[in-house]
Amino acid sequence: SAIDLIEKLMNPDPRQRLTAQQMLAHPWVRGETASTGKIQGSDQRLKKYRKYRSRLEAKVFQNMIELSDDSGSPDVHRKISLIERSFRTLDPENKGYITTKELK
Repeated sequence: SAIDLIEKLMNPDPRQRLTAQQMLAHPWVRGETASTGKIQGSDQRLKKYRKYRSRLEAKVFQNMIELSDDSGSPDVHRKISLIERSFRTLDPENKGYITTKELK
């Protein structure tokens, strides 16, 4: 499994850690442990994610355009500031994440 691979790659002892060759031969990397069955509901979740991502991108772009009227600040700081301010408008409660309800 992927967890097995990651645990072996992150072993703090370099003598026990997987080498690059061993990692490439791991069953998970070779695709031998992959499930062949469809994950139930994955198509619907993917559609919802795509719709959510499109709305998020549109809202962030809209906010950046509206907030770009910030004259007098250096260009790099201005760009970072635009992204931060855009996110803050989507997350007014400062939770650190946004929900689909906040994009409507």
